[in-house]
Amino acid sequence: CHIIQISAIRMAHNYMDGFCVLDEREWYIRPVETIPDKIVELTGITDEFLADKPAEAEIFGEIRDFFKDTAVVGYNNRRFDDLFMDEMYKRYGERFRPYLSLDMYPVSQTLVSPRDVKNYKLATIAAHFGLDGVMSHSTCGDVEAAMLLMERYAQTLMEREEKTGSMFPDYNAGVKMRV
Repeated sequence: CHIIQISAIRMAHNYMDGFCVLDEREWYIRPVETIPDKIVELTGITDEFLADKPAEAEIFGEIRDFFKDTAVVGYNNRRFDDLFMDEMYKRYGERFRPYLSLDMYPVSQTLVSPRDVKNYKLATIAAHFGLDGVMSHSTCGDVEAAMLLMERYAQTLMEREEKTGSMFPDYNAGVKMRV
């Protein structure tokens, strides 16, 4: 499978002001094959919409330059997005290896009690924190939701540490967090 849309927000963080957006990018990529009906239904992106968009080879360098020397934050990105990116990079003799890939999915499993949510899908967790308005099954909505969750989690962890002296939750969900 080939990527047909990539969205990314480059952010910086400082302790006083929190996160600030440095750059936002979105790429639509003309597919090499017909988009399956399930993907069209899920995303609303059609072959007709992508017909005049650049081919992957035309914009790969721009995408690579954007992600060069940066940390990647996403939701289930370690088991999904990063793999798609790596497949694209391999087609050009390279590897997608960010120096850090932080996945908000296992972080959610650690910070949100299973008693409070029915599952750990991005839409469910976003709704739990009142962020469901940003979700749209598009890469833009997913990126925005993941960034807002990252900000929320950073704030939660700092508040928890101030109150209790520890960032760890007081319940045991049976999930270990890896960073």
